[in-house]
Amino acid sequence: MTPTGAPDGREWRMESEAPEQPAAPPSARRPADAPATRGPLVAAANASFVDAMKTLVHHVDGAEWHDVGGVFAFATGLPMSLFNGCIAVSDAPSAAIADAVAWVRGRGAPFGVWVDEEAAPEASAGAARAGLERRPEPYPGMAVRPLPEAPSPPAGVTVRPVQDVGLSAYYAVQEAAGAPPALARRAIPEGFASDPRVRVFVSELDGEPVGNAIAIRTGRVVGVYAVGTLPAARRRGVASAATWACLEAGRAWGCDVAVLQSSAMALGLYRRMGFETVVPYAVYLPPRPTDTGGGRDRA
Repeated sequence: MTPTGAPDGREWRMESEAPEQPAAPPSARRPADAPATRGPLVAAANASFVDAMKTLVHHVDGAEWHDVGGVFAFATGLPMSLFNGCIAVSDAPSAAIADAVAWVRGRGAPFGVWVDEEAAPEASAGAARAGLERRPEPYPGMAVRPLPEAPSPPAGVTVRPVQDVGLSAYYAVQEAAGAPPALARRAIPEGFASDPRVRVFVSELDGEPVGNAIAIRTGRVVGVYAVGTLPAARRRGVASAATWACLEAGRAWGCDVAVLQSSAMALGLYRRMGFETVVPYAVYLPPRPTDTGGGRDRA
């Protein structure tokens, strides 16, 4: 979950500071013994992914979600593809994903579709039928169990909940990353930040807010979302400290599993923390509009 994004649905980049890692080959994305040893972790990753979006929808004005034939469809109206779309993590006919996409598309905001192809084998066909294009790389759903012990943060790095520093510090980081102030406040409203199943964190470097992270509890699972660091503060251990803070929030809740979805840039960081990819979500997006006005490159 990246909390801010450009109006055309591309995310403003506030990634973890780990160097980009090459994509794992298909055989490495899911170990051969995964069905026997990774089944509960896949279920935990899928449940957290859906529940995180339900939690956000509950707090964003005008947002809504529907179960369309077993497909979770949600629309916040926010101009970011990660905040509108469909998540297919249970068996559903291809027609259901096509219907879900039609419902989301009718809301007029950028959107995406995420598919656990092992659990929902027909969903990819439905996404293609709906005219969506598959991204070349999967969106890794990662998990760790049990929760590892958190090390001390690097010198100068502190991570505090917004209850201690104020939600304004979180918004200041988002605005520094390029988010319009009104959009930052709508994307993470006060009701969301004060939800008892949510912890919103602000990372500081030498006393200055430079990053953020969000922990969301789903039963005994803690989901780690929206981990980001401003470019000038990267490679100082800020993102890892923020992630550890989310895991410690999970420990306080009594959770024994942590899950997240990783960008390519942060894969190395999360692997070093003990996370493993348990479900590589296939990602589908609408085709990018063709530029007909001035030859501007949209990539």
